[in-house]
Amino acid sequence: FNGRVSLNNSSIESGLPGLALENVNGDINFGVNEIWANDIDAIYIGNPIKLTIPTTNYKNLDFLPFEISGVANKKFIIDQMTGLFPNLYNNIENIRTYLSGESEWTFSLSESENNSQIDDKKIEFKSDLYGIGINLPPPLGKEKNELRPLIIETNISNLLIDKVSIYYNNEIFTDIFIDNTKDFFVKNINIGLEKKHPENKTDNSISIQGSMNSLIFTDWANLINTSKTNNGVNQDKTFLGKINVKNLEIINKNFDNVNINFASSNSNKDWNIVFDSEKIKGEARYKKKSIDKNDYLYLNFETISLSENQNTENLTAYKIHNMPELEISINNFIYKNNELGHLNLKTTNSDNIINIDKLSFKKPGVNINANGFWSSIDEIDKSEFYVKLESDSIKKMFDTFNYTATNIKDAKTLLEFNINWDGSPLNFAMENLNGQINMNIEKGRFLDIEPKAGRLFGLLSIQALPRRLSLDFADLFNEGFAFDTIKGNFNLEGGQAYTNNLQMVGPSGDIMISGRAGLVAEDYDQIATVIPKVSDSLPLASALFGPVGVGVGAVLYFAGELFESIPENIDKILTQQYSIKGSWENPDIEKINTNK
Repeated sequence: FNGRVSLNNSSIESGLPGLALENVNGDINFGVNEIWANDIDAIYIGNPIKLTIPTTNYKNLDFLPFEISGVANKKFIIDQMTGLFPNLYNNIENIRTYLSGESEWTFSLSESENNSQIDDKKIEFKSDLYGIGINLPPPLGKEKNELRPLIIETNISNLLIDKVSIYYNNEIFTDIFIDNTKDFFVKNINIGLEKKHPENKTDNSISIQGSMNSLIFTDWANLINTSKTNNGVNQDKTFLGKINVKNLEIINKNFDNVNINFASSNSNKDWNIVFDSEKIKGEARYKKKSIDKNDYLYLNFETISLSENQNTENLTAYKIHNMPELEISINNFIYKNNELGHLNLKTTNSDNIINIDKLSFKKPGVNINANGFWSSIDEIDKSEFYVKLESDSIKKMFDTFNYTATNIKDAKTLLEFNINWDGSPLNFAMENLNGQINMNIEKGRFLDIEPKAGRLFGLLSIQALPRRLSLDFADLFNEGFAFDTIKGNFNLEGGQAYTNNLQMVGPSGDIMISGRAGLVAEDYDQIATVIPKVSDSLPLASALFGPVGVGVGAVLYFAGELFESIPENIDKILTQQYSIKGSWENPDIEKINTNK
């Protein structure tokens, strides 16, 4: 025989804590040996759901399996999370910002697969999370239109739970171990990445092991730093980690295939992190201070190799109040393939100001020292620095910044910069640069090769002149152009460098430069005045005025005039002016015709 029991606005108690159904409407069907139900309507925590009872034999009626399904919104999810882990209420405001939208879900109660005791039951929650947005960094974050399968399961025996397992997108496997003797106290949390976490015997810990494709380190650090932990689920737990990241991003810098070991202590106020890869190798220690003190970050690295920022828009997110005091030592610092040597950095913080007390790069033959500050007043950021660059030779300086095609030999170099720009140091851009540059280069020689000016060193437009001068003054400059000094000052305005006193002094002649060099467009608009020193050398004068020299009584025709001897003002007569325009790499140099 067959029959049914109709439910009309009934209530059902499941026997599980917090799982009761109201306004139950529908039919439960039964036959000779079986009982079942489909699509019974009910209300669960204020949300409409469907109740299904799979076909069950009467002999198993000591336990009736069931499945309920519905739609979960943000409130429903938070209610479930805080119901299972009440301590999450301490982070409830943050949690609300992480979730949006709604998605379908199913909840089932069935016989435990272990089946060791009659009271062992399996609880399983499933959702593909389609329609739910998660505002967290990868790998947890997702858009609403993405599918990310979520499974939460546990075994319950005599209303006690000793472990809850959470599987997310088949790449994050979490086991939460419960101590039922301490009011559902969380003993340990093991998180496996791409595979299950191995057995962990460290009590009172949150352990993370495995591999992941990408990790935006700074986003997660900021998230942990801003989360409230007072009386939270993780306040008194030690974080332990051993992971491999295929693509690690730190402040918009990318590193490949990085092994990371980390551990926390002192109620998660102190962190120790070890990075190991080809481009980042060393140790970081982070100390979170009390409210009236600044956080502190110490880095001791053997190697860091940084590339250029790919996404500068995100850099505006870094604010002064988020920055710890820094003490950094890097033995081999590389930026954009430029080997800058040993880096030292020391900063201290005060109200709305970060003082860069020391910033230095040292390698054989090249020293760079700097100091300055970053201020943020009324939400307006400003950076100001003094930088001093010293090099035994200009070639070593060029080589340091990967400009190998220099046409200058020897030349002890000193550059001093007093510069400022609107924005933080992380927002540095040539087009915003203002200030002054002082240049002093001693004892060198321009070689007869075509130079390729690099950024900033394109200020030295003199290096583009030797080849042209070797044509106009062949006997003076045919073996290169030696100089005693190159000195000058530049005023920087919006990424343009202006000078009216750049001067080179040499035994063969002097050159004076005035005009503009564009640091962004990398172009010139300048005038060069060349004064050869003929009067200082009779052999050179003889070469200019004839193969037999200047004889007594000889009449010389020079510069459109007749002279009986070398005129005293011959250097002035031979002075030439040139316009320098166009790109740094290939400027147009044209002689300017003037009346002597």
